[in-house]
Amino acid sequence: MRECPTGAITVSDGQGWEALVGEIPDRVGGMTGRRRLPRRAVLRGLAGGVVGLAAAALVGCSDAEDDASGGAGTATARGGGAYRASITGVFAGVDPHAAVYAGSGIVAVAYNYLLRQEVARPDIGRQMDLAESMELGPDGLTWTFRLRPDARIAPNDQGVPERALDAEDVLASFRRMADPATGATAFPFFSQWVDTFDAPDERTVRLVTNRPFAWTPDVLGDNLQGAIAPREWLERGTAVRSQAVGAGPFRLESLQEGDRAVLRPNPNYYLPGLPRLDEFRIQLFQDNATQRTAFASRQVDTYLTADHEEAAALAQSVDGIVSTRHGSTGFNSFWMRATADPWTDERVRRAVSLAMNRQQYVDLLGKGLGHPMGPLKPLFQDYALAPEELATLQPFDPVEAARLFAAASVSAFDVVHPAAFTLADYASIFVRQMAEAGVTATARPMDTAAWLAGYFGSQHTATLAPNQQYKTPEVGLRWYRTGGVTGTGTYAHGYYRADIDSALDGAASIFDAAERQEAYRGVQRLILASDPAYLNIYNLVNHTLLYDDVTGLSPGPGAMDLFLMRDVRVGA
Repeated sequence: MRECPTGAITVSDGQGWEALVGEIPDRVGGMTGRRRLPRRAVLRGLAGGVVGLAAAALVGCSDAEDDASGGAGTATARGGGAYRASITGVFAGVDPHAAVYAGSGIVAVAYNYLLRQEVARPDIGRQMDLAESMELGPDGLTWTFRLRPDARIAPNDQGVPERALDAEDVLASFRRMADPATGATAFPFFSQWVDTFDAPDERTVRLVTNRPFAWTPDVLGDNLQGAIAPREWLERGTAVRSQAVGAGPFRLESLQEGDRAVLRPNPNYYLPGLPRLDEFRIQLFQDNATQRTAFASRQVDTYLTADHEEAAALAQSVDGIVSTRHGSTGFNSFWMRATADPWTDERVRRAVSLAMNRQQYVDLLGKGLGHPMGPLKPLFQDYALAPEELATLQPFDPVEAARLFAAASVSAFDVVHPAAFTLADYASIFVRQMAEAGVTATARPMDTAAWLAGYFGSQHTATLAPNQQYKTPEVGLRWYRTGGVTGTGTYAHGYYRADIDSALDGAASIFDAAERQEAYRGVQRLILASDPAYLNIYNLVNHTLLYDDVTGLSPGPGAMDLFLMRDVRVGA
């Protein structure tokens, strides 16, 4: 086994955030703004989670003797081989602006984005895509994007012309994101921060925020938020949920819920010779044991292990495996509907948090690797609370938990969770920890699709939730903002405070990185003091295994590896 280790400012490939903000004041005009899923679960079907959900490296390969034809257009074989992903769970559609589960991984490679970037992947940095350049004006509000002229729509059988995307496509996508009926992940951005957007010409898009918003490039560069789709395709209504037509590196050839998705190269892709693969397939497995067996027998090329012990065991038993260890955006949570008993009582919410020994989850499930988690994942480093402070603000105290449960006259409650993924393991620990605090928690697994519908509609009373691979602190803390994480009342637990909303607005408006980080730490202190209805458990550490004939893969936290799927090859 190998261990792998203030004037206008224009930004193009490779430049970092500091280059963008340049001489812009720390607070422009003194204004303040207003307003998953563990990675392993994402790879196994909860792609990117529910709002901030990305299919981060749904990977794997095998010979593809079936489904070798079909779909519109036929790309010339490129010699890059067939690459097969593996998931457990469901695709749950491929809506470019509201995809969840594994469908979001398809969106990430079938469509373009103005740019791509993630806070958690400074090793990759910003990557321009549909936009050749991005400029922030001296007012700190006006963002101007100059589009490349050659991002051509893939061949398709939906009647969408094979033309270059232009500014009208971007505006059509923006309008759809801003429509509350879409349920778009980017809706909070457009509804709360965006003033206007227009197109001075066919290759220029201008977006103006109503207050300074430091995370604008991150929203537009997030694979769960910023997809740009052809305007003709967006006019098809519900068809966009089951099929995909875009100008990204891959085109969706077929999607069979409960079975597989097959993608092939877009022969019109703007980078000649890319993507290198002849086929990218995502295969559904019924359980994790079957999925692991498929990897061990080389039916899939890449496998995200449960922990380092599983990684070591596989690497020792199978030749040709490369192991990479890296941080993860993944985590799981406990969600309470604060408008229903017993969760209306702040003492009960506080008792659950006190009864949760998060380090025990790290020790038992992460086999010692991982980090107890507060409102923000430790992967965000200076944005997150230091471990010592977090332990003080979010203590483990089962004796006090028992006292609070008793004071609130709570001796039992039910908690649901999806049957897929690893939530049963979390439920087992959760039930035991609640028992140690004198409460009988009954875990009830649900069909995954039914669970998701209930979670989306805020119908559960309490649930353990596989969570979202959100890319910024701003998105992560939307869970505590009025209106919920999507801003539309979906996935909403119902416990929100105006002072937290205001603090979040202020933090998001700060351009200076150090000041912004301290502001987000302050928001988390406020959240933890409020007995929140949304409790995170721990931030995972990932071990990705792949065979040594896979090249070009960039495993790591988040979903930038999906953007870079165009560089992957399998075989010589």
